[in-house]
Amino acid sequence: MILNYDGWCRRIDLHFRSKFPHLNTRLFKLDDYKYELYLVDSVEDFDDIDDVFSREVKFLTAPINLVENLPQTYKIEIERITDDKIPSGFEGYPLTINQIYNHILSIHPNVKLSGIKEDHDNRIINVELTGNYDTAIIEAVEKTADGLKGPYSYKVSDGGGLAPSFRITDEVLNIAPSQAKKELNCPFIERDESLWFENIEDIYNGSYQKSDLYFFDPSKTACLVNFSKFQNANLRNHLLLYDVVW
Repeated sequence: MILNYDGWCRRIDLHFRSKFPHLNTRLFKLDDYKYELYLVDSVEDFDDIDDVFSREVKFLTAPINLVENLPQTYKIEIERITDDKIPSGFEGYPLTINQIYNHILSIHPNVKLSGIKEDHDNRIINVELTGNYDTAIIEAVEKTADGLKGPYSYKVSDGGGLAPSFRITDEVLNIAPSQAKKELNCPFIERDESLWFENIEDIYNGSYQKSDLYFFDPSKTACLVNFSKFQNANLRNHLLLYDVVW
């Protein structure tokens, strides 16, 4: 089975443009295991930019290079992730097993996972649900997993045994799913989690208005997050609470 790196390379292109917003790019797939990110603009410091691309932008093992010359032959030109589609179903993020747990459980708070295992021979990631579920729920979880568009495809099945006993907790850059905090008896955690994942595309493209927020207070419309003091912050909470985040 051929690995599909389209999602990874689209996300890599977006990361690159976020670092160099003044530069324009086009993404080409030359063959199944060769991609080129063409730098449209002519620059004098290409070698320095390419070094940043290789060390800080490109995911390890991703078959993509930054190039100065437009490829003469290619299979397809891949559509880029535009600024109003930044979440894009979380497409192209390389995730750990714990992060995939968090992602699925946050979007599907009513399911439990028994395990996530890699099948390298068949290029598949198997996701096993605890207990039995309707076909519609299984298909919904599989759609969520497939939306990540990593090199491996996902296969979701039910009938698994007890969920693992480890506790999923908040990390600096990751927010644990609400079902990991049931003992806190705080309904607002589930409410805000649902609000975020159900509206994330609209939040990023600007169509979700402050008047749509159940907690909107016209006296609090903006805030300043000082990233020079502490690089990591729970940006999701700020975006839910304020219309503008500086």
